[in-house]
Amino acid sequence: PVAGVRLAARRTVGNNQPSSLGFPALSDTQGSFRLDSLTPGKYSIVIVPQPGLEVRTDSPVPFEVVDQNVTGLLVQTARGLTVTGAVVLDGDYDQNILAKLAELRLSAYVRSSTPNPIFGRDTTLSSDGAFRIGGLSPGTLNFSISQQDRREAVGFTILRVERDGVVQPRGVELKDEQVSGVKIVVSYGTGSVRGELKFENG
Repeated sequence: PVAGVRLAARRTVGNNQPSSLGFPALSDTQGSFRLDSLTPGKYSIVIVPQPGLEVRTDSPVPFEVVDQNVTGLLVQTARGLTVTGAVVLDGDYDQNILAKLAELRLSAYVRSSTPNPIFGRDTTLSSDGAFRIGGLSPGTLNFSISQQDRREAVGFTILRVERDGVVQPRGVELKDEQVSGVKIVVSYGTGSVRGELKFENG
């Protein structure tokens, strides 16, 4: 049994397209969970990422509510993949900019061929820009950066992502392995461009 896993039900609408999540629940010490107040329809159970929990499920668990309660659902989990590396600045900057870099939040998103929903896993950076993100599934990994409060990281832009010195233009491929040596190179800009937009010929 896996305790402390946050689960949610995702309703399936027309053409088997998933809708938003709802009815969240937390598994207890026996791994049991209960989702209440579901109306009739087709659903799937997914694991919602949360800090400190690095398990994943390889596929959502489908079920259907008709006219009675649904029991006996089994969500099988596996230990998620981890990625470690560092976020570094491109070029030379003063200590004030380096300090701002350490205040950023790094998010990772995995796209795969399985019907898993795309969730972001995020983490803060250490003072030297190092990071570790766990609980990931196999697929293509891409990154984004933001402020700690998830607002846009003003001035910072990801230029490229490298793995062991090799640029990964389409993202880092995750297989059944733990990945290290990832470098996320960012730039910092303070310049602005001002101009005027004109319509010609009406």
